[in-house]
Amino acid sequence: MAAAGLSDEGSWPVIIFTTTPNIGTVLKLDGQEFELVRVEPYFRLDGTPSTLLVWESTCPGCASTFEVKSGLKANAINRRCVGCKRVGKPVSGKRRRKVSVEVVCA
Repeated sequence: MAAAGLSDEGSWPVIIFTTTPNIGTVLKLDGQEFELVRVEPYFRLDGTPSTLLVWESTCPGCASTFEVKSGLKANAINRRCVGCKRVGKPVSGKRRRKVSVEVVCA
């Protein structure tokens, strides 16, 4: 159902779902949990139908809950809310460190 690994550059987590995961599936990135709360239909620019996964998590900066969307394949997802976002800054640890990725199926 899901695989986690590293991109060709070796620094970003790669999340690949071969099928749409069940609502309630939990994705953990370095211990930060993202719970799948809904699945939305989406049409790409070329008209191809697709699916967007809507994840809910807690911001490590302010502890508020926020939502982030991803496709079935994602190189990275936002780990902070809009108010706390810091582009290029890791949530914890050093930059260019491998992020641990774990999927817990519902």
